Amino acid sequence: MRSWSCDEEMAHGSCRMKAPDSFEDCAREVINEAGSGFTNGVVGGFIFYSIKGLCTSPHGGRVSGAYEAVRLKVPRVACKYASWLALFTAFDCSLQHARQIDDNPSNRFASGAAAAGLLSFRRGLRISAQWAMLGGIFMSLPELAVILIDYNLPSQS
Repeated sequence: MRSWSCDEEMAHGSCRMKAPDSFEDCAREVINEAGSGFTNGVVGGFIFYSIKGLCTSPHGGRVSGAYEAVRLKVPRVACKYASWLALFTAFDCSLQHARQIDDNPSNRFASGAAAAGLLSFRRGLRISAQWAMLGGIFMSLPELAVILIDYNLPSQS
C-alpha cells in the first residue's frame, strides 16, 4: 500500500503519496486497487441498474425487472471497472519507477491514457487513440482541480 509523506517545503505543507518501494509493493497495490474497483463497480452498478430496472420495467413486474437488470449488468460493470483500475495502477507504478518521481500529475495523465487506450485496442487503432485521449483528459481533470485549489488558497505563513 502507498504511504503518505509530508514535506514542509511543499506548498501549504501538503502531503503526497509515496511510491511503492519494490515490485511486491506494486503487485500488492495493483491487486488492492482491482479489488476496490470491483467493489465500487458492484455498489455503483447495483444502485444504477436497480433504479434503471425499476423505472423501465412494466408496472406489474418492476421488482423482477430491477432484479434481472442487476443480475445481468452489475458483474460486467464491476469487472470492467476493476480491470481499468488495475491497469491504471500498473501503468502508474511503472511510470513512477521509470521516472523516479513519486507523485506527478503527468504520471496519472499518462497512466489514464495508456489504460483506456489498451482496454479499447481491440476496437481498432483510431478508436483506441480516441479513448486514450479521453482517458488522459478524464484523469487530468482532478489533478487540475487540485492544482487550482492549491494555487488559489491563501498561504498559511
